[in-house]
Amino acid sequence: MELSCSVCSELYVPSEHVVITQCGHLFHHACIVRWLQRSQTCPECRAECTATRLIKVHFNVTAHNERNRPANAERSLMEDKIDILTSKVTEQEQALKQMQESTYQGVADQVASRETLMTLLEEVRLQNTVIQDLGNKTDECTVGLADFLANMFDSS
Repeated sequence: MELSCSVCSELYVPSEHVVITQCGHLFHHACIVRWLQRSQTCPECRAECTATRLIKVHFNVTAHNERNRPANAERSLMEDKIDILTSKVTEQEQALKQMQESTYQGVADQVASRETLMTLLEEVRLQNTVIQDLGNKTDECTVGLADFLANMFDSS
């Protein structure tokens, strides 16, 4: 039986990264991911589909040609290793993206905090000016009162 990807029309090779959608259709992982970047539906039946809901398919196929078996096994092993490494790279890229988003949010929070701090600092400066003006007026009143009392007692 020969199965092919309906996105690229190529036959599936047992060592390729093949996934199944929730609606049960098979695709090469790279093909369906590219497709889902444009449309969030299955290319076969148009059912709703997301990349996070794809399930990896593992084929158990025996080689018909015993003479090529060692080469096929080695190739399959290498392709499996590539799949594992590709998966790890994808995970690391996602982690990096999350870190970048977190950093951007941290910078935005820092800018907002700085603006708030500057506003509060300006308010404190204004209040200090008001306090200083009140202190000066109090001094003027104290001196004026002292002069008034001195004049009042001198005239009696």
